[in-house]
Order: sequence, then C-alpha cells, then structure tokens
Amino acid sequence: HKSDEIESRIKYNDHFINPSTFAWESRSNRRVESNEIIEVINSKRILLFIKKEDGEGTDFYFMGDVSIIPDSIEQSYMAENNLPVVHFKFKLESPVIDSIYEYITAEKDISKDDFSKGLNAREIIDISEGNLKHPIPLYNFFAAAGSFSDMQENKEYTLIEGPSNLNPDIHFFACKIVGESMNRSIPNGAICLFKEYMGGSRNGKIVLVENRDIQDQDFNSAFTIKTYSSEVAVYEDSHQHISIILRPNSYDSSYQEMHFTKDDDMVMRVVGEFVKVL
Repeated sequence: HKSDEIESRIKYNDHFINPSTFAWESRSNRRVESNEIIEVINSKRILLFIKKEDGEGTDFYFMGDVSIIPDSIEQSYMAENNLPVVHFKFKLESPVIDSIYEYITAEKDISKDDFSKGLNAREIIDISEGNLKHPIPLYNFFAAAGSFSDMQENKEYTLIEGPSNLNPDIHFFACKIVGESMNRSIPNGAICLFKEYMGGSRNGKIVLVENRDIQDQDFNSAFTIKTYSSEVAVYEDSHQHISIILRPNSYDSSYQEMHFTKDDDMVMRVVGEFVKVL
C-alpha cells in the first residue's frame, strides 16, 4: 500500500483473458469481507505488475492501471484444501501492447541460454520484438523515478511499431499522455510520437520537459508536457533566456502556467518535441 495505491504483483498463470482483461485470485484464507479485499475494492488506484515465471528472477513488468469489473467479485474456495479465496476480474485502462501480451502469454519458456548470454528480461523482450519493421521505444513517464537518460540507459521502455515514414537520422520515441493539461490538442491517455530535442527554437512548440525541481500534477514525476514560451536576451555573440513559461492548452481552467527564471534553465531539459498522436 502506498498513498491509496495498491500494487498487484503476481506471477502469470493463465490469468489473461484478452489484452484488456485480467482475472485475479486473492491469497488463501481471504473472504469478500476481509480487510485486505475491502481495501482492494475501495482503492483509488490499482497498478498491475506481472512476472511470467520464477526463472526471470525479480523482474516484474508494469502492465498499466486497472479497475475492477462490476459484479466480477466472487467468493470461492480452493479445490485442494477448501480454503476461501476471492476472485476478481480487472479491466486494463489501456490494452496491453501486442508484443508484451504475446510474450507473457507464450507457452514457450525463456531459454536458459538467454540468461547465460547475460541477457536480462528487458533485453529478451526486445529480441522478441525483432519482427517490428519500424520499432520505436515507448516510455512510461508516470511516477518515473529516474531521469530520461537513466531510462534510456537502463532500457526502461517497450518497443512498439512506429510510423513507416520516420527519418532514420532522427531519434523518435513515444509516451502515453496522462491528464487533461493539453486536452485541446492531446487527449488524456493518447500515445504520442516525439522526436528527441537536438537544439533550435522551442517557442510555440509542444515539448516534453524534465525538471527535477518540479512534480507534474498529472505525471506525478519530474516530467511535464506543455507549450514552450520564452523571453530571450540577445547579445553580440550569445543569447540567454530571461524567463520561460510552460503553458497548458486545456479546457480545464484549473491548469496554470508554469513560470521559470533564467537560473531554472540550467536544471531544465527539453527531452522531446511533440510530433503527433499515434
């Protein structure tokens, strides 16, 4: 339990019904009226982590946010010892990406040779995604603890199929947009394509910004997506940002502009420029 969030970390065992629905069985000696079950039912947020098998070590894969399907809660009993258990069915907020779903549900186990080669679970998934024609990384910036550089280095992403017409000389990536701060142009929950920022003017562009001194109210992390605006002082051989404004573009007036000074520019990093909704 952490701040009204319940993490469901379980081992895959024929629990997937389809890429959007998941069946879950509680621990033994649990009834519908048990405190643990009541807390699950009343939880404001449930995160699903899955481990395919014990041979993968301690790695779990984050599947996404889930909610309980109404009328799916069922009191049951274990066949082998008649101990009470509770069954749920969960609906994923977004369907599991095909490559992850196929990997988790595949009957073929990971070869021990893969581990003898020093491959971790993340890299093995990358190999299984080798049939993608135009792979791009999909990052999860919600509640991300590390920096964008850390996420790249540690391969904290899932490869997905990208558009076929991308310039191979530019690094593109995708992420899921969380929240309503940009809902005039980007719907909540949309998967969006970004190109890595390599310099140049940012004024008027929708950008993904990393600033370890802030915490975005939607992403619950140091990452935020806003429209970039700045006032620049131009000198003979250089220029300097005097002020930076990150503007929401939302029908919800509760979202406010974020203002920064020239000193903040030293700890702020524009990670990517918005290209389009996928």
